[in-house]
Amino acid sequence: MQLAFAHLNLRRNPFGALSDAESPRLAELDLAEALEFLNRHAEHNSRPAAIQFMGRQGSGKTTHLLALLAALPKAVYSPVPIGQPPQIRTDGDPILIDDAQWLTWTLRRRLFRCDQRLVLATHRDYSAELRRSGRRVITLSSETTVDSETLRRRLNARIEAMRRGPGNIPMISPETARLAWERHGSDMRTIIQKLFHVFQHLRRPDDPWFFE
Repeated sequence: MQLAFAHLNLRRNPFGALSDAESPRLAELDLAEALEFLNRHAEHNSRPAAIQFMGRQGSGKTTHLLALLAALPKAVYSPVPIGQPPQIRTDGDPILIDDAQWLTWTLRRRLFRCDQRLVLATHRDYSAELRRSGRRVITLSSETTVDSETLRRRLNARIEAMRRGPGNIPMISPETARLAWERHGSDMRTIIQKLFHVFQHLRRPDDPWFFE
């Protein structure tokens, strides 16, 4: 029986969903500043720390939170769904909140005043509100893709991670990366969605294809 994507020498579509462990591992993240800030304000007598990761859609905010979740054994992670009551975990430190812009004012006020450190992925700047709640705050960019060459390296890392064995595999060329960058910039989510459909229809590793 033909295994899915064996014809491309891959285990599966490299642009399908990644696990929570795979996502930060393949994203080339630098967490040094975030970890240093959190560690510096870990003492009980210190004002609790808060970090905001901000950036454009698809720029890596969730990936940063998942990387911190893996790096900090006591951290807890909660996504905030649109239009649904959020189930926020507060049994850890730090508390990682994804899509914090969807928190209600009441829940946000309670979280911002709790004793644990906070890390937010958000489209909205809460720095003033966090400081009024007594927190030390830094805002960090979630942008990890800064040019077409970085984009190409990150995309090819995903493909390489799905390699089945020795031999050729499809790779992203500099020209394709430049075109994707010109059209979508650091919006990795859109680029990955488009490449998922491309790879669904490739028949051989060396098949010519174009980024739409």
